[in-house]
Amino acid sequence: MALEKRPLLPALDGLRAMAAMIVLLSHYSNETAFLRFYAGIGAGQLGVILFFALSGFLMCYVTEGVEPSWKNILNFWQRRLARVLPLFIFVVLASYFLGKQTLAGESLKVLDVNDGNLLRHLFLMDGVSVLWTIPVEICFYVVYPAIWYLRARLRNDTLMVIGLLVAFLVWNAVRAPVWAMLGVNLKFLEIVLNGHIFLLGILAYLAFRLVRPMKLNYLWLALMAMLPLVFPHFAEEVYGRAVDPWADPVIFLLTPMLLFATVRSNWAEYVLGNPVLRYLGNISYSIYLTHWFVLRYMQRFYELTKSPVNLAILLVLVVALASVTYFLIEKPSRKYLNQAWGRVFDRKPPKDKIAVR
Repeated sequence: MALEKRPLLPALDGLRAMAAMIVLLSHYSNETAFLRFYAGIGAGQLGVILFFALSGFLMCYVTEGVEPSWKNILNFWQRRLARVLPLFIFVVLASYFLGKQTLAGESLKVLDVNDGNLLRHLFLMDGVSVLWTIPVEICFYVVYPAIWYLRARLRNDTLMVIGLLVAFLVWNAVRAPVWAMLGVNLKFLEIVLNGHIFLLGILAYLAFRLVRPMKLNYLWLALMAMLPLVFPHFAEEVYGRAVDPWADPVIFLLTPMLLFATVRSNWAEYVLGNPVLRYLGNISYSIYLTHWFVLRYMQRFYELTKSPVNLAILLVLVVALASVTYFLIEKPSRKYLNQAWGRVFDRKPPKDKIAVR
């Protein structure tokens, strides 16, 4: 069986939109102190954690029942790179060229992509600001086929869950010292630091496959209500302890449970799967990569203050810019690259000509 388009999971589109909004709100809060008590320093990391866990879940979903042959693995890599790389490269180059321009005496620089690190960004060795997550995401795509292959050979998701739980616990225990021991500065390899989060998404998917169908409306609602309570700054202010989202046991439990409950909840499909949030979920990658441009230019050319009105203006402008980049760059480039792959690798060999005497 080859990779093919799977039925959509509307609630997960909405959850992806929510992750993007968490990142946006956090950065706005950091710059203006709006809702700083709740969404201040560190909340955006929770949005990134949701993105990473969603990737783990969805990679299992799109490869379910597909043989991990070399052709399918290459097709998998091609599809994922076509999804992620074009917009990343565009944002890197746009950041580089805008950094050299001024308007009305104000620099147009947004992300610090410069002569010294441009090539490192293009070769996935570096990533300033929000760009750091993309090399890590691509590194996960590179190593994911090993999990895909192991699951196909084991044919036992219960054993797979046990193995991944052990791997998660070991990974979380050794990731920091291993990274320090490596002594490298490659964003691509920061999978060592952050890859355990992808495992949470994979565990959520395996639970989704193993546990008999059930409706978890109240569990989903409870988990959604708990989510703001683990925002790092809020937790530190209320509970009096610093929270590292990448090493917090509560977040480790909450993240896979939220994914699992979301795909098993009618309420989640109704709330998160509505057309507006699904659209925002579709353009969430563009929202994530481009929102800093709007935020920075509003700061320089507009009086950006901590008010709901400014946040609403920011949101409208971000969605408008993200829509443009989605429809002009992200979507057509993905379509072109997928079609090009199909022409090269799915082309049937010509039939032998029969000589006519």
